[in-house]
Amino acid sequence: MGYKILIDSCGEIPQSLMSTGVVENIPLSIMVEDETIIDDETFDQKSFLEKVAKSKNCPKSACPSPEGYMKAFECEADRIYVVTLSSKLSGSYNSAVLGKNLYEEEYSDKQIVVLDSKSASVGQTLIAMKIVEAEEAGLSFEEVIAKAEQFREEEHTYFVLESLETLRKNGRLSNLKALAADVLNIKPVMGADPDGNIVQLDKARGMKKALDKMVTQMFKNVGNTEEKVLAISHCNCPERAEWVKELALSKGTFKDCFIVDTRGISSLYANDGGIIMGSISAYNFMQFLCIRGGRTVLVRGERTGGHNDRSTTTGSADREFRADGITDKDKCYTADIFSCRGSDFGGRQAVSPVFSETAADTYRGQPGDYLLYS
Repeated sequence: MGYKILIDSCGEIPQSLMSTGVVENIPLSIMVEDETIIDDETFDQKSFLEKVAKSKNCPKSACPSPEGYMKAFECEADRIYVVTLSSKLSGSYNSAVLGKNLYEEEYSDKQIVVLDSKSASVGQTLIAMKIVEAEEAGLSFEEVIAKAEQFREEEHTYFVLESLETLRKNGRLSNLKALAADVLNIKPVMGADPDGNIVQLDKARGMKKALDKMVTQMFKNVGNTEEKVLAISHCNCPERAEWVKELALSKGTFKDCFIVDTRGISSLYANDGGIIMGSISAYNFMQFLCIRGGRTVLVRGERTGGHNDRSTTTGSADREFRADGITDKDKCYTADIFSCRGSDFGGRQAVSPVFSETAADTYRGQPGDYLLYS
């Protein structure tokens, strides 16, 4: 039956995540003057920013209805994960919980969990990515939830705004504070506390100095970045996003990095020129093909020790894996490790594997095994 991840539209979905076919956006709506804008695939950021700039009144947003979530639950998947923006910032979480409860009063055919991201934008995206990876690694529904909650506690989100006007209009800042910031060109470096509330972490005069402080704040909080994923979301400022990316990469090495454009809700609060940045621990699961004696089986597990580079290596490498449902560690001695699925294997094209559902329970690494990462 499979699984599905529902993210309210505050969370951006990069193409790599959308292409999995298991992720769906649940749209919020935005009211600008007398117009209601649905934050779905029809959202036009340029037009939206122009309307917000001309608006004399505070734009307002509305979360998805419980019925909207219930309709999304009516799918073929039997495991559904909902990732909402922080419950401290929106009613989306409560709406999803109510939709779940109402759905389960009538049906009992699905496992559904609603996760409060305690974040927003790419903070939600990163959690969704971890859910995909944990599901693909073959973890149970309960194990995936536990991993997602663990990742959530490790995730950090930061943002710097070009303008404080929308925050002022929404009552998040006093008029005096907003006016002083605008007049003095002071840019606050914002983040979230452990409960998902917006807090000011630092400030600087000028955008570049503030972005520099944002990156510095990230490194201060996350420590070693070699096993971290960096995500950057921007509101109509791709060059600025690239600059932040290069600044971060000049200060440390990341496992992966991607840039996305803000959706409607994030665009509303980030304003034209805003930057949002998130980081989270790189995924520690893997699935690989074991080729032994001409037989190919699928093995899934969690890397628990030994070498952790994913590059092609030759020679004897001592690696430890914990396969699905196995608590003790198994040592795997490999001759060659390839990082790409379907690559040439020892001069032979890797043939379509015979996938074994029980392979992970019976696999024991032996000298001379060949592993293909996927």
